[in-house]
Amino acid sequence: MNKEISKKKIFIVVGAFFVLLALVLLTIDLYRVIRYDHVDATVSIVRNSGNSKQAMVTYSHGDFLYLDVKLSGYNAITMRDGKSMKVLINPKKPDKPYTTSFIIEGLAFACGFFGIFVGFKTGEETKSETYGNKVNIAQRQQVSNKKPAKKKKK
Repeated sequence: MNKEISKKKIFIVVGAFFVLLALVLLTIDLYRVIRYDHVDATVSIVRNSGNSKQAMVTYSHGDFLYLDVKLSGYNAITMRDGKSMKVLINPKKPDKPYTTSFIIEGLAFACGFFGIFVGFKTGEETKSETYGNKVNIAQRQQVSNKKPAKKKKK
C-alpha cells in the first residue's frame, strides 16, 4: 500500500510542478504582451551546423534599424523565410526581440494535468484493490485458533 501511495504522491507532485511552471511561463508571456512594444518584423532563417535552424528578424524600433537579430530557437521550426510577423520589444532592451506562441505553456499544462489525473486514478485503484477483500482481524484470529472438529466414534 505504501508503494502505491508513493506513486500517487509522485504523480500529483510532478503534475502540480508542471502546472505551476506553466502558470509562471504564462505570466511572463502575458507581461511581455501587455508591457512591451509590438513591432512588425521580417523573418530570415539561417541554417546552423548540422541541420538546425535559427530564426533571425529585421525590424525598426525608435530611430534604429535592427538587422538579423537572433530570435528564440524554438520558433525557427514554424517560421518561414521572408514572413512578416509581430515581435515584442522591451523598450529598455530593444536589441532582444521576443515572441509568444503559448505552445510551451500548453504542453506544460497538459503534462501537469495528466500527471495529476493519473495520480488520482492510481489512488482510486489502490483503494479498491487494498480494501476490496476486507476481513475483520478478530474473525481471522477466531478462524485460525479454531481446532478441527473431532470425529465421532461409532
